[in-house]
Amino acid sequence: MEAASLLLTIRVCFAVLVLSWFSIYDIKYREIPDKHVWGSFYISLALFAITIAVQLSNQPSSITAIVVYTSLSIFSGTGLFSIMYLMGLVGKADVFVITELALLLPTPDVYSIVVYEMGNILRLPPVLLIVLYSAFISILIGASRSFLVSIIYRKAIPRDLPLVKKLVLVLTGRPMSIKSYLSSKHYYPLTIFEVKEGKLTRKYRLTFSVEGEEYWEHQAKVQKLLEEGILSPNDYIWVTYGIPYIVPLLVGLIVFLVVGDAPLALFLRK
Repeated sequence: MEAASLLLTIRVCFAVLVLSWFSIYDIKYREIPDKHVWGSFYISLALFAITIAVQLSNQPSSITAIVVYTSLSIFSGTGLFSIMYLMGLVGKADVFVITELALLLPTPDVYSIVVYEMGNILRLPPVLLIVLYSAFISILIGASRSFLVSIIYRKAIPRDLPLVKKLVLVLTGRPMSIKSYLSSKHYYPLTIFEVKEGKLTRKYRLTFSVEGEEYWEHQAKVQKLLEEGILSPNDYIWVTYGIPYIVPLLVGLIVFLVVGDAPLALFLRK
C-alpha cells in the first residue's frame, strides 16, 4: 500500500475512533475531558501536516487548488460551529471535533474510499457534507420525536403560547413531572418558574446555553420551590436534553463514507 493510501486509511480510522469515543462521553456524561480533546486535536494536526506535505509532493502543480480546497474545508466547518458556540447552541468540544474532522479530511482524496461510488461530481469538502448529513439526521429524529410528544403530551402543551413557539417547544423539548425531573441528569428546563408576590408564574424559553448553564443549578431552584410547597411533584415541567451533537456527527461521517456526495448530486440533477 503506497504512503498516501496508508495515510488516508489512518486518518479515516482515527476520525471514526475519535467520534465513537467522544460520543460515549457525550451521551453518558455530556462532557468530554479536556485531555482527550487536546490529545486528539494535536494528533489530527500532525496528520493534517503530513497529509498536506504528501499531497504537495505528489501534486506540486496543484498547490493553489490544494490550498484553496483545504482552507474552504477548515474555515467553513470551524467557522460555522464557532458561530453556533457563540450562540450557545453547541459546546466548546463540538467546535474542536468539527475542526479535527476538517483537519483529518481536508482534501478530496477521501472520495476514493467511498463505498457507493457513482462518479461523484461535486467533491465538496467532506466536513460540509458530514455536517449536512448530521443536521438532516438530527432534524429527522427531532421531527419524529416531536410528533410522538404532541400526541402523548398534547394536554401539557401550553395553550397561551403562539403557534410557532408551540411547534419549537414540542420539537426541542418534552414535558416530565417535577419528581422525574429532579431525579434525572443533564436535562435543562424550558419552563422557568418565577414567584412574584406569592404567585407562581411560568415562562417558556426555546433555547439554553450549553456552556453557560449547569443542569443541577436549575434542579436546586425547582427543589426549593417544591420544598416550599409552591410546586407539586406531579406538576409538569418542559425540559430538553440538549441533543449530543457529536453522535449525529458520527452517523454523518459513516453516511458520508458510504454514499459520499451521491444524495446531494442526485438531488441537484433533478
